[in-house]
Amino acid sequence: MDADRAFVGLDQTGVEVDLHRADRLLGPHERHSAGEVCATCIDDLTEAVALHRGPFLDGFAIRGAPTFEMWVATTGEAVTHRLDVALARLAGAHATGGDYDAAAVATEHRIRTDPLREDAYRDLMRYRAWSGDRSGAVDVYRRAVGVLDAELGVRPLDETTELYEAILNGDADTAAKVTETADRKSTRLNSSHSSVS
Repeated sequence: MDADRAFVGLDQTGVEVDLHRADRLLGPHERHSAGEVCATCIDDLTEAVALHRGPFLDGFAIRGAPTFEMWVATTGEAVTHRLDVALARLAGAHATGGDYDAAAVATEHRIRTDPLREDAYRDLMRYRAWSGDRSGAVDVYRRAVGVLDAELGVRPLDETTELYEAILNGDADTAAKVTETADRKSTRLNSSHSSVS
């Protein structure tokens, strides 16, 4: 550790930092086009996601250091976003390989990390339906409806309800098209429904 009256720093010689390891694991995969899966995608993404153990510097604070607090908040948001992207890619890679249960596990992790990701609920509905768990897909829709109502006081986007109806009707082709169209234009729920936040 290096320190003086105005500066505290860590000598990183021989130190492995989770964020740096995640950067090395995720970097090559961030250049992939949507839906592209390479030979190392699943292993690298799984390892990178496992490095995330909770909010960035959760519970750590320095009194009277607003610049530090701002840095922690900004970095935390970036880490959470990167985790979400990694989880979505991991779920997509599993789904591309036909492992819808593993895709659902990664997507549940996305929802736990950010319960206001309506696109993640749609993905989870689709993976549950494609794995033959239609009632599980319906339960996911109901959970999304509950979160939207409780947190934002709004109903799901039309695309989410259309997907739900397609699943109820057993129409997997329509369910796939609804999800693909919706996800191209999807944003966070609290952005999509910003007029009520």
